[in-house]
This record gives sequence, C-alpha cells and structure tokens, in this order.
Amino acid sequence: MRLAGTSLLPGMVGEWLDKHGSDGAFVVANYIPAPYVDDDGRPQLHRLTKLFLEKYADEDRIFNQYAGQLHSLHPYKGDILKLKRKRQT
Repeated sequence: MRLAGTSLLPGMVGEWLDKHGSDGAFVVANYIPAPYVDDDGRPQLHRLTKLFLEKYADEDRIFNQYAGQLHSLHPYKGDILKLKRKRQT
C-alpha cells in the first residue's frame, strides 16, 4: 500500500477512513507522510497527514502506530554525523 506521493486526494482517504474507522486508520498509519521542514525552515504537514491527525491523534493505539514509523528507514543526505549531532541539541 502506498499513500504518500500518490494522486489520492485527502478527501478520498478521509471518506475511506470514515468508512473503515479506527481499524482502517491503524492499517494505513504506516503510510501517512511524516511532518517535514520546508525550504524556508518552517515545519509543515502534508494535507493527508493533517487530515489523519485531526481524526486520530487522540487515539493512542493509532497515533503510536503512526509515530513509531516516522524515522524507520529514514534517508539521510550529506554529513550524517553532523545531522545526528544537530538533532541531539
């Protein structure tokens, strides 16, 4: 299953989530895009992420499933040690 970077509209996913509820949200949680920092250094949420979190951020089981995958296989570019040290501060 692949949600991020597809032509699926957040409204379509929202309707699917409404139909399938918490169990469906748990299944797709691993495919919801992570928050990111834009070119101006501002934190951003993908529209799909915003919709997902608006619906399920208060449900611990689903939020933990989503949050647990955020840095799984996280790609790095450039000086990895420098990036890791920056994250620690």
